[in-house]
Amino acid sequence: MEIAGAVVSFAIGAVLVVLVWMVTSRTIQDQRDQVRDSVQRNLLGQAAIMAKTVGYELLMIDQSLTVLQQAWDTDSGQFDLAKWKDRLPALTAVSDDLFIADNKRVIRQDILPQAVGQNIASGYVSWPHGSLERIDTRPPQTGVLVEGDTSSERIVEARRFIMYVARPLERPPGWIIGASYRTGQLVKLFSSNWFGTNALAGIVDMKNGGLQTIIGPAARRPERNLAKTPLFANMQKTDSGVWGGVSPIDDVPRIMAFYRIPNQDMMILVGTTEAEALAPAASFASNARMVGLLASGTLLVIAGIVAWAFYRNRANQRRERAYLRDSAELERLRQDEARLAERSQLQSARLRTLLEHVSDGVALVDPEQRLIRWNRRFEQGIGVPLEENQPIDAMLRQQAALGLFDPPPADPEAEIARRALALRTGEEAVAQVALGQQDRYLRGLPVAEGGMILLLTGVAAMPMAVAEMDVPMPAPGPTAAPIEW
Repeated sequence: MEIAGAVVSFAIGAVLVVLVWMVTSRTIQDQRDQVRDSVQRNLLGQAAIMAKTVGYELLMIDQSLTVLQQAWDTDSGQFDLAKWKDRLPALTAVSDDLFIADNKRVIRQDILPQAVGQNIASGYVSWPHGSLERIDTRPPQTGVLVEGDTSSERIVEARRFIMYVARPLERPPGWIIGASYRTGQLVKLFSSNWFGTNALAGIVDMKNGGLQTIIGPAARRPERNLAKTPLFANMQKTDSGVWGGVSPIDDVPRIMAFYRIPNQDMMILVGTTEAEALAPAASFASNARMVGLLASGTLLVIAGIVAWAFYRNRANQRRERAYLRDSAELERLRQDEARLAERSQLQSARLRTLLEHVSDGVALVDPEQRLIRWNRRFEQGIGVPLEENQPIDAMLRQQAALGLFDPPPADPEAEIARRALALRTGEEAVAQVALGQQDRYLRGLPVAEGGMILLLTGVAAMPMAVAEMDVPMPAPGPTAAPIEW
């Protein structure tokens, strides 16, 4: 029964432990989903802000080029691009160069004099075109000495490939007016928003899947061609969304959000590593597992205590039943002992009565052939003083010394040995020296438990005031056993 109770308690404990871990796992998963959802919404919001910011810069460039296009079409002969530089500060704030190129893409006018006469691409060899840059986005020093850098902005790594925004001119045919574009505002937005130490942001050309700009540690060795990747396939399906997996840019597991730049075939891409994004969820999971372990341990300890209580209760019941059984057995033994004591007293009384009235001498010998009891007729008729625990051989040797053997032996020791053997076996009676007119004989009567009874005959005629057992003859007790004749 106690085993069944212990099993039930442990089964209940195990079920509770399973429930604890089910709740813990569900809570961890819910927390992870909440953190992931929050990160995805934040990344998508930042991607939208960056997309709109870049869209505004490109719109500003396009509107400025429209103004310049109209001025060229009105009077191309008097048009001087260098003079327009100071009149369009907003344009020059977002563009490094303005140029007019012919139908062979040779620059004819440029705000940079050294670029005139060169091909459009060769005119910017002195600029970082896709090379790794370390851009200092910290504000300029104001002269106030502060300890440490208190600004949230920092130095970031980036690769920015030059993009061109161009509009066709009416004349000459095939001529264009354009501006170069390398986003700087996107770098500032990236540096001012913390997405983690290994975050990234970039611009993706949706026509060919090329990476036009990449900001963050991933800019060190990026993979530019995203055309055949799951990320790009997902970006082609919708104008905005979230994607998770191993980034094709740097082979790092990331959560990435993308948003289309308004009116452009380009998208802003913002991402952070899963490890950094889900760090709060990981910390929560670690704490939750610790709580789960403590709860499981507590439940198992309680189950063990309950099982032990079942076992101890059953053991106590067994001990109580054993105690009652032993008490009943003890009481029975006491009753048996009382009955045996009563019977022993009765037998002792009968024995005393018998010995008091027997006409012969009687003595009891233990299994070690020592005298233990005798009556007075035996003591008077044997002719030698007797002692308790006296060996039979010693008694016979005293008789031989006093000449009480009949007939007198030639070899006393041989006669003593013969008489002792005869007494032990009970085969014959040994003669004693006669006192008066009656012959006396000593015979041994062996008993089953060992020892023997010595019977001395021929002493009935001896005067005796009272025939009774001599000392040592202790008072009958409860442990005295009856003599078997």
